[in-house]
Amino acid sequence: MTGEDFEAFQRFVKAKRSRFKAIAWKTSNEHAPEDIENLAWVKAFEVAEKLGISIDFQDRVVAFLYSDLVNFSEKSSTKRRQAGSAD
Repeated sequence: MTGEDFEAFQRFVKAKRSRFKAIAWKTSNEHAPEDIENLAWVKAFEVAEKLGISIDFQDRVVAFLYSDLVNFSEKSSTKRRQAGSAD
């Protein structure tokens, strides 16, 4: 990690802040926008490693976050509703 990486991340966060808020809302605020910003830093490294590319703060990081947080949240909610309806 270099200072350039951090500066690129700061620009990325500023540009995507509204997307992070939307993801937080879609998770019923289970995750705060600030938490999602922090997760974006980690997810950028995971995406780079998974795809075999250099660290790239782009929409694909947001897409992976959305998939992980929103889709996981929706699956969990569905399971809880199904478990509750079994009673």
